[in-house]
Amino acid sequence: MRRMQVPGAAGRAPQRNVGRAAWWVVALIVALVMAPVIPVSAAPAAQTPVDATTLALGQYASAEMVVDDVRAWVIDIPQDGVYLISAVDEVAAEDFDIVVTDAAGNVLLDDVFETTELALPAGPVTLEFYAVADNTLAFVVLGRFGSMSTDEAQPGRLVPGGVYVGDELSEPHYGRFTIAPTAYPQQVLVYVEAGEGDVFYASIESDDVFDAITTDEDNLMTFWTHGGDYTLYLSPYDRRSNVTVIIFLAGPPRELTIGEEFSGSLPAGVTEVIYALPLEAPYTELRINVDFEADPAPDFEVQLFDRYRTGNVSYSSYGENIFYVPTLFEGVYYLAVRTYEAADTAQPFTIAIEGDVGRPTVNLTPGSPYADEALEGDTLLIYRFEISRPGAEVTVSMIGPEESDFDLYVGLQPTISLWSDYRYGSTEQFRFMAPVAGTYFAGITTNGSTGEFSIVVEEGDLVPELPSQQQVVGTLEPGERILYRLETTKPGQIMTAVLVGSEGSDFDLRIQGYDITGNSTLYTGGFRYGAVETAADIIAEPGIYEVTVVAYGLDEPATFVLEIRLEDPAISLRQWAVDAVASSQYGDDGYSARQAAGEPNTLVAGDVPTAWAPRGADDGLQTLELIYAHRVVPGAIRIVENYNPGAVVLIEAYDAASDTWVVLWEGEAGPIEEAYRIFAPELTPPDFATDRIRLTLDTDAVSGWNEIDAVQLLGRP
Repeated sequence: MRRMQVPGAAGRAPQRNVGRAAWWVVALIVALVMAPVIPVSAAPAAQTPVDATTLALGQYASAEMVVDDVRAWVIDIPQDGVYLISAVDEVAAEDFDIVVTDAAGNVLLDDVFETTELALPAGPVTLEFYAVADNTLAFVVLGRFGSMSTDEAQPGRLVPGGVYVGDELSEPHYGRFTIAPTAYPQQVLVYVEAGEGDVFYASIESDDVFDAITTDEDNLMTFWTHGGDYTLYLSPYDRRSNVTVIIFLAGPPRELTIGEEFSGSLPAGVTEVIYALPLEAPYTELRINVDFEADPAPDFEVQLFDRYRTGNVSYSSYGENIFYVPTLFEGVYYLAVRTYEAADTAQPFTIAIEGDVGRPTVNLTPGSPYADEALEGDTLLIYRFEISRPGAEVTVSMIGPEESDFDLYVGLQPTISLWSDYRYGSTEQFRFMAPVAGTYFAGITTNGSTGEFSIVVEEGDLVPELPSQQQVVGTLEPGERILYRLETTKPGQIMTAVLVGSEGSDFDLRIQGYDITGNSTLYTGGFRYGAVETAADIIAEPGIYEVTVVAYGLDEPATFVLEIRLEDPAISLRQWAVDAVASSQYGDDGYSARQAAGEPNTLVAGDVPTAWAPRGADDGLQTLELIYAHRVVPGAIRIVENYNPGAVVLIEAYDAASDTWVVLWEGEAGPIEEAYRIFAPELTPPDFATDRIRLTLDTDAVSGWNEIDAVQLLGRP
């Protein structure tokens, strides 16, 4: 390097690369896209050796640095190739030197920083920057790879940080890209640059995102996300059009500090910016003031939340520039500034946040009572504790002074109540099933009471598991409630629950569902008066469910029976064949194909004329075609084989639209140990409904007559 000696760099020859002209358009795009949204991070004190920050390919990085500061980033390079290390500001870049090393410590570049094309190996690569003057460092690393497809059902694969170049496109193209999950919301910027004289329509779509542009009016689509899968659609206006696509990541939002005024801006064409607000202590109130410089100010909203779109904590200014947020606890929150319409020019604003610090959260150890005191003016006291096992039974108890009236709740967020006890008096207690292992929060509302009290958390054994499709008989003691856990792995199932108690009793059934992160996904149950309760719902996603049985007004133990069924809607309609034909049959009545229609009536293993049998034993390939009353999309098939089972090699469904038979399952035939079985192999579901199923049997593979009594078709209309 020309201006400073890097420790350990003695004797290294400067490396100058070539071929930068191939990337000059991309470098200009980097400056154009990223400059308006720079989230500058604070620079640490100069240090050697340097602790490196992890950086994703395509993720923008920046830092304010002073002379002699050193910063380092590590990027996981996905494949060997030529990459572009692009400076956002070429003039500012001259105030930094750069050293690039691979995982083995080999120096790949040692020079003055500028936009550089460099061959990089797959694996972790470290970029160290050395400041020779005070300035802002800003850069991004890109690679030229990615693909798009003309097949909407099989889109190409795009990669954040990858530069896709499409030459002479004449029809619509599709590409799929994945943004890795992050705890923080980050902005994704998709830049679409058409060739000279060309115009493209472009759109991005997912379950919760849609944006579209035409490149003669705009080149940039943006959205905020915690990660997910997205589809990019490109359609040229004319044949043989050229296009360049780059997907950028903005990285963590810039942090705000309470008590320090911050100057921000909505870039031209953008309607939303998000900032992080870390709180190292609880706050009893925050006062947030956002002022736009424009007069009149645009119509805007400010929102504070703990997670973008799916947060448990959310407060809005409802169009006011000043708003108040009560009771926030330690953690990282996010502040979004949104306008209802994008402007043609940047819209500057200031953010000022003040707050009142509350009492710190107290850590509890399960099994150890904690003595505390509510003072005058205390309204809410928060405690934190750890649970080691999902599905464990947790008991939370507190005893306060006489004539006090404290209330107690527990949740996975400090201010979110999932389980609670609000009875009048000085004693509170409740039990619940922990949906996940990890940190929980207990809150005590004083209701104006003061004085000394104790609180204790106890983690017990796992809550008994509730099996699906099986009855459970239990007994409730007066004042008791019984907890069960139900674990599901398949989304979309239909859940039905039936509770029947002793006659004359009043039972309630409650079902609370949680996903794998502990977020509540379902609350349902039966709350009518009487001994019979029912509930039904859809299991939206896999997770764990807390099933509670409780009875009221009991003077003596009461018995109940509980059953929960989980059923796949893909097999909601069950039907037996109404008719059947076969390639051959042993008789015109007994052993005929029609014996395979209807419900099973051959209930034991053996050679019985109430089942279909082919013309002869060991007679090569034979087929049995079943006809059903209703057309369904097949989800499952159950074949009742009553004699010499194991010969089925093929299951097909008839597609009337194309007049073809489509394979649902194919396997090998051979003798099995069972003399009688119900064969239900996993099918490949078709994309059409059918009322005809065909079985093929290899009768040579299983000695003797191979007989089938009935075939059930399960599916949805």
